[in-house]
Amino acid sequence: DPEDAIAVADAVKVRPWPVGELLLAGNHRIGSDGLKALTHKTFCQNVVSLDLSYTDAKDYRAVMVLEALAKLEPGNTMKQIVLHGSLVVSDDVAAALQKLLTKNSSLRSIQMNDPGSPKPMTAPQLKTVLSGMQHNYEVEELAIDYFKTTEDMRIWSEMEFWLRLNVAGRRIVRHSEQRTSQWRTWLSISLPDDWFQVLEKAGQDNLTVLYWIVRQGAHNFS
Repeated sequence: DPEDAIAVADAVKVRPWPVGELLLAGNHRIGSDGLKALTHKTFCQNVVSLDLSYTDAKDYRAVMVLEALAKLEPGNTMKQIVLHGSLVVSDDVAAALQKLLTKNSSLRSIQMNDPGSPKPMTAPQLKTVLSGMQHNYEVEELAIDYFKTTEDMRIWSEMEFWLRLNVAGRRIVRHSEQRTSQWRTWLSISLPDDWFQVLEKAGQDNLTVLYWIVRQGAHNFS
């Protein structure tokens, strides 16, 4: 019931340390008010992974959940949302996921596929999500269902490229770009080790990933 979900959220918020994984899968009576409580930024600050699979977080409520998660700051504790069986095959959900990705929230893993009964997105919906993924520097794992057509597999292959970049540490490009020029002296001392670690990870993937990282961050080695 919504009241129970709100009570859980209130209890988690006052814990002295974060919950590693909160499983609420299979609860079809959480309701809109319960989902709002479970995706509020103060609650998410005390949960690393939230599983709302096979709940009533579907259709318009899935949009509501994604919109709430888009408000999480990069430093928020929550890193994973699991929404298996959330019926994401709608333009509204695809658009909400795109906006979430573009916002660069704290999430590193988003799982919205349905392992038991796949609900594939259409090619236009995949393209919508891809347009958000291209601007996301944080998400390293994205699971959604798609048709195995030539076009869909091409779109997903491009999606995987951006995911691999994020796994390699592409966020360092964004973080360094956001710093102002007054920090350049300090950066010249503190950044190289971080950049070399990113290059090492990128090199373990493939040359395309490595080349992208080097090209975007070349000024850090000049």
